[in-house]
Amino acid sequence: MREMKKVYIELVLLDNFLMDFVILFFAVRLSEKRVQFSRISLGAGIGAVYSAFALGFPLLSGLFIKCMALGLMCLPLGARPFKRYLLRCGLALLCSFLFGGCIFFAMLALGAPLEGAYLGLPILRYVLLGVAAGIVLIEFYQRIPHPRSGAEYLIHAEFCGAGINLRGFLDTGNLLQSPGGIPIIIMAEKTAGEELKQAISRQGVFSLPCLTASGKSELPAFLPDKLIITTNGKSYTSKAYLALTDAPLPSGYTALLGPDLKLFPL
Repeated sequence: MREMKKVYIELVLLDNFLMDFVILFFAVRLSEKRVQFSRISLGAGIGAVYSAFALGFPLLSGLFIKCMALGLMCLPLGARPFKRYLLRCGLALLCSFLFGGCIFFAMLALGAPLEGAYLGLPILRYVLLGVAAGIVLIEFYQRIPHPRSGAEYLIHAEFCGAGINLRGFLDTGNLLQSPGGIPIIIMAEKTAGEELKQAISRQGVFSLPCLTASGKSELPAFLPDKLIITTNGKSYTSKAYLALTDAPLPSGYTALLGPDLKLFPL
């Protein structure tokens, strides 16, 4: 009996942590302020602990105590300025109503027992876990750096033992991608040395159809074995095709990067 009670408390903590995590995340996003996941997790932890205590002490389930608990949950997100803190509390309350209503409706529709403090249907717990994991993955993916306008980029690429160094900048009009969705870096064909040209001829190239000012054309492109991009003293690795063009590039530059390029810190 004691073991069942222990598992039950763990489920209460887990379910409420996941729900509060999702609620606080959307409250933060709606307030247009990025907050570290550690702060959101701390707030969700406070909410989960409160729910566990409220389960054993019904007096803690009063409306005033619930509002106090909501305020404590939002404190780790930042209390200054105070107006923004109140905005987050209001958004968290709104999200909790909407999210709680969805959970309640799903449990009724699926015939799950309404246990109050925890989800009576395991599949909903798995859905919540998937939503929380998806939020974290998408958020971190969106935080991966992209090339910025006005910056200069030094590019080092290697292909079949042949290396090349390029000097590039961001061209917001370069939206070219391979059929598999890999970004394209345009490079001046004249910068390709004899060794690189031989490597390309041995391995073959991918013909990239594109539309230029002079009409439709195809650019030979290859996927480097290694691609290092350096800017502002920081080096990044990336994955992109290099497409050779004989069209003139802006003076002093030998490559055009696209805005969809992902830069992963080394």
